This record gives sequence, C-alpha cells and structure tokens, in this order.
Amino acid sequence: MFSEPGDSFLITLVNCSLFKYTEFGSLPTFDLQEIAQLSPEILYVTNEDPLVISCVNGTMELIYESILIALSPGINVSYEDLTDANTRYWNRIRT
Repeated sequence: MFSEPGDSFLITLVNCSLFKYTEFGSLPTFDLQEIAQLSPEILYVTNEDPLVISCVNGTMELIYESILIALSPGINVSYEDLTDANTRYWNRIRT
C-alpha cells in the first residue's frame, strides 16, 4: 500500500500527557509495559479529544500534542499517505 516496504507502524506521541488502557472489568493501567503485554487490538476511534480508541478487550485513552508515524524501517508516513493507502485498500477489497 506504500511506496516503501514495511510490516508495521512506529508511532511517536509528542508531549503525551495521558496514555491509559482499561480492559473490560479491570482497573485502568497507565504502565506502558503492562499495556504492551496486554497487546490491545485496536478496532476504531470513538472520540478525538481526548483520543478514545475502542479495542477488542477494552478502551485506550490518549492525550498528546502531535503524532509522528513511520513504517517499521523508520520511513516517515504523512497523513495523506495514510488516507491514500486506506482508500486504495478498501477499494481493492470491495472489488
């Protein structure tokens, strides 16, 4: 979907003041290592300020100033690149 190779995204949150994950039926955690071990599977965004992300087993909340996105080799990806790739992907799936 992108002109450069990559099998995952590297996300950098600039000036992140909140990173919270709450599994259904559990207390929230702010510990990044614990969140990583839980491996939340993202479904969709439900709110943008703060950013609330619905996951398969819970909800993630984030507050940050800006976000940087790169492919796994470290190649930056713009918002336009993401939306173009998204459009191409879904158009291909539908046909």
